[in-house]
Amino acid sequence: MLCGNVQHGAIVALLKEAEVNVVIAGGMGLPMHNTLVESGIRVYGGVSGDVEEVVEDFLNDCLDYDPNAANNHGGCHHQFLS
Repeated sequence: MLCGNVQHGAIVALLKEAEVNVVIAGGMGLPMHNTLVESGIRVYGGVSGDVEEVVEDFLNDCLDYDPNAANNHGGCHHQFLS
């Protein structure tokens, strides 16, 4: 996948179509972070650990995340888990 705002916009459009309103990630670049936030999707970056525990922590409003994670991300490395 190529980097850039056009591709980021396409990703966000797919997420919005799927009614996604929260993204929890280990990291992402600032352009993607901003595109998500501008579209109304809440972003929780800098998260790691077991996915089930992360989701449980989020649902219990005690997720450990770094609000500045996008500022510390270098390069463009899109990966999707299925």
